[in-house]
Amino acid sequence: MKNNLSVCGLSWKPTSSDKPVLSDLTFVLESGHFYGILGANGSGKTSLIKHLLRLLPSKQSICLGSKFLEEYRQKELAKLLSYVPQNTVSEADFTVKEFVMMGRNPYIGRFESPGEEDVCAVEEAMQLTNCSGFAFKSILYLSGGELQRVVAARAIAQGTDWIFLDEPISHLDLRHQIELMEVMKKLCREKMVTVIAVLHDINLALDYCDRLILMKEGNLFASGKTAEVASEENLRAVYGIGFEETVTASGRRYLVPLFPRDALTASR
Repeated sequence: MKNNLSVCGLSWKPTSSDKPVLSDLTFVLESGHFYGILGANGSGKTSLIKHLLRLLPSKQSICLGSKFLEEYRQKELAKLLSYVPQNTVSEADFTVKEFVMMGRNPYIGRFESPGEEDVCAVEEAMQLTNCSGFAFKSILYLSGGELQRVVAARAIAQGTDWIFLDEPISHLDLRHQIELMEVMKKLCREKMVTVIAVLHDINLALDYCDRLILMKEGNLFASGKTAEVASEENLRAVYGIGFEETVTASGRRYLVPLFPRDALTASR
């Protein structure tokens, strides 16, 4: 059984702010699930992710297994947690393959060359994210969507039990959005990788995430199984707009946001 990630009383107020960005968050992320973190802009989603990755100080309020995050050495933690940020900017001229190979740094000694296992991990990650076709292209000349897929490949090649993604599909076209979500679901199902993704598309979250965390103004509004948490009432409270639920011809649940003019028309 892999370790869970436990959060107990996490609060955070940056020095530049007069109010907390996160307020007394307590919950447990159980390994082997696909979590979606939803909420309006400014609700604390990215700040939460950064604390879970130890990119921001959590003051011994987050445990991975039986240890606080602060107790892990950086290289040890890099073998457990990987990250796909919202935006990646690189001024160095690496090829795609070289960039993805950076995900193997925790396993390669300082003066060592990548081994067969590292090469295989990189090739598999690039195949999964459809990056193999431009493996030797400079990352400086990639489109935003291509770069996002390459960053995802690097995180997969890292071979961690936990993958965190912050708005991973924001630069992707519809096809590659679905492909990336399918890859993450496959990793979760077949390799018991725990996936935590900040998402804005509620319906993608309904399709792929089996657990949801709803954030509102820095607070944990609701968490649990997707079917239970993603109610019209909860989403209305979190986003400040109504939703109309429908079922597609294939039997999929679909939530349509009701803009003020739609709500007015519906009430007549």
